[in-house]
Amino acid sequence: MKRADWGTPTETAVLVYDAVDFRVGGRDLFRCGSKDNPQYRGITTYYDIVPDQRIISSEVVEVQGRTVLISMLTLTLEPEGSGSKIKLTAQIISLDGDNMIEGAKFGNNGALDNLVAAMR
Repeated sequence: MKRADWGTPTETAVLVYDAVDFRVGGRDLFRCGSKDNPQYRGITTYYDIVPDQRIISSEVVEVQGRTVLISMLTLTLEPEGSGSKIKLTAQIISLDGDNMIEGAKFGNNGALDNLVAAMR
């Protein structure tokens, strides 16, 4: 799946989609983490999808059956020149300290950087 290719923030990490249902009301099930230990399991739920405009979703991430992160994400797309401007707004609640917030920032920024590189 292409999204797993650009969604992985570094070469030492992995993102595996076990189920994908990209539609309003749909849910993706994924695992992520280091390549040798994708210990985080997550569920993305889609609430609003407007092609070429926005995607609104939430994510719940757990490790060993314990919820460690809940986020609400709004991704907007705007035409810019011959391409698009992408803006991601993330509201993140960490139930496991600041490391989860920093990890979410790192993962989201890395994924967006990889997406831009893949589109060139």
